[in-house]
Amino acid sequence: MPLRHVQELLGHESMQATLVYVHLVITDLQKEFDRTHPRQLMG
Repeated sequence: MPLRHVQELLGHESMQATLVYVHLVITDLQKEFDRTHPRQLMG
């Protein structure tokens, strides 16, 4: 989804506000992926 659409969905006037949420979401997804990926569980 284009970032502009995310901004509109969240009701942010500033793209900077949207970028904070996008960064948090991506970071959280990366941490969860690293924690639960089968290769991580085996090693």
